[in-house]
Amino acid sequence: MELEGYGRFVLTDNYFYRETGGDWSYQRIIEKYNYEGEMLWDESVMWMEYGQVHDTQILVRDDKFYIYYCQETGETSGRVLTIKGYNDDGSIIAGIPTEGLAICDESGSQWMGAVKASEEGKDVVFWYDYRNSAAGTGVSAPSVYAQKIDLTALENGNNNIVNPPVIIRNYPNPFSLGTWFEIQDETTRGTGTIEIYNIKGQKLKTLDLERDGEYWDGTDSQGKKVSVGIYLYRLKGGSSGNGNGKMLMIK
Repeated sequence: MELEGYGRFVLTDNYFYRETGGDWSYQRIIEKYNYEGEMLWDESVMWMEYGQVHDTQILVRDDKFYIYYCQETGETSGRVLTIKGYNDDGSIIAGIPTEGLAICDESGSQWMGAVKASEEGKDVVFWYDYRNSAAGTGVSAPSVYAQKIDLTALENGNNNIVNPPVIIRNYPNPFSLGTWFEIQDETTRGTGTIEIYNIKGQKLKTLDLERDGEYWDGTDSQGKKVSVGIYLYRLKGGSSGNGNGKMLMIK
C-alpha cells in the first residue's frame, strides 16, 4: 500500500483515516481507507473549506470520528477551539452544525494540549490559554483549561453542553482603572449581586445589580485599591443560575 502526500493518520482494527490538505493551502480533508489502500468513501470529506487551523487532533469512537482543532479568527492572536463530528460514512453527526461547535471562543492565543476519551460518550479536552498574559503584569506562562465534552448529548441534538450561554462577562479584560460587568440574563438585572474574589478565594467586594450592568473600580469593600493580578467574579441570582468568570488587572 502506498499513499501520496503527507497526512495525519488515525488507525482502527479494520480501517484508518487520513487527514491532509486539500487542493488549496487553506483546505483540509479527511479520507477513509482499508489496509489494502482502497478508499472506502466515494470522495474525500472536506472538513475545512476555508480557514487556518492548528493543533488538529482526531478521536474515533463507535464508528464515528471527532475533529478537535484551533481555528484562526482573524483577530490578533485570536483562536477558537472547535469540534466537528462525522459518522462512519462521512456525513455530519446530527446535532453538530457544519461550522462546528466552539469549545472556547474567548479572545486570546489558545493552543490545543490533548484530547482523551474518558467514560463512554465523553471526551476530556485540555488546552493552553494566554488570555491572562499581558505586558506589564509579569504573567508570561499560559493558563491550562480543561472541559468534559458530552458527545452523547451532541448526537441527541443538544449542543448546549459544549457552548453554554454566557450569563455575565466583563470588559475590558485585562483592565487597569476599572471594568464593566455586562449581564446577559434579563431575570438577574436589578436583582442579583456580583461577588469579587482574589485568587486565594477570599471575597473582596459585593456589587449590587441595579441595572443591566455594573462597574467595578478595582477597590475592595474598604475602598482600598487592589493590587495587580488575577481576580474571580461570581454572579448570584436570576433564573439561569450562577455565572462566573476570571479577569486580570494590569498597571
